[in-house]
Amino acid sequence: MDYDHAYGARPLTTADPCVLHKYHQPAPWYNHLHHVLPMGWGGNPKGQTISVCPNGHTNLHAMLEEYRRMGGLPAWEFLRNFGPKERAWAAEGWLRMTQLELPGMEGV
Repeated sequence: MDYDHAYGARPLTTADPCVLHKYHQPAPWYNHLHHVLPMGWGGNPKGQTISVCPNGHTNLHAMLEEYRRMGGLPAWEFLRNFGPKERAWAAEGWLRMTQLELPGMEGV
């Protein structure tokens, strides 16, 4: 089963450098365009995107999901597993998400 069938869509890709990590070992073949406010959470397909490596993209979504699960800032024990730029961009995505009136976000 390929990526399209397993997940519904292939991530947007770019040759731009990763904004999260200066060095990669091994270097990724391509980077993803990550929507700062993910489209699945109300983001605009033409909204702000940043170029991130596949590992960084996975990390950002893991942190955003933890923000959502916790209803706010996750515990340091979780966040310390990620780099400072990853934490900053995840916090920005959470901030943007909480500024929208999305179903299930009441009281957050």
